[in-house]
Amino acid sequence: MVYGVLLAKVKHHCYSNKIPFDAAEFEDRLCRNLGDNSVCSDGTAEKPVQVKRTTIDDATAFIKVAGEWMKEGHSWVPQEEAERRAAICAACPENQHIAGCSGCRNLVGKLTGLLGGRKTEHDSKLQGCRVCGCSNVAQVHIPLAALSKGIKDDMEFPEHCWKKPTK
Repeated sequence: MVYGVLLAKVKHHCYSNKIPFDAAEFEDRLCRNLGDNSVCSDGTAEKPVQVKRTTIDDATAFIKVAGEWMKEGHSWVPQEEAERRAAICAACPENQHIAGCSGCRNLVGKLTGLLGGRKTEHDSKLQGCRVCGCSNVAQVHIPLAALSKGIKDDMEFPEHCWKKPTK
């Protein structure tokens, strides 16, 4: 069964029966039940690592932000700003490998391909943001006005983060 179909059926079942549903928790439990500790933990069953997993909701949010950004003319930030942001992300502890199903990761990878050759000197150190789940290689080039449409209230960015909302 395709993962997306399974997720949709479980989500529908939970909502129909008024059972709380959290896609990230579902994916984590599924992963653990499949027995692949290399993805869900540091390899030891007793001490799981906090791993950000790309969920269908994350991919959907990224597509929504990208779609709105493209409608608005998809301008890029100046190269100097992309370099500044990339340096911050490269040094950030929240810059981590983002796990998740291959479909979501491939989708984000394809969207990152829309950068049209834009790069920074820090690209080799950039992974994903554990707070928002975005590809750091891509997001450093996108205007904050577009990215802010994907920021949720429960996201806790570090103080030094260029993406942290000002209240």
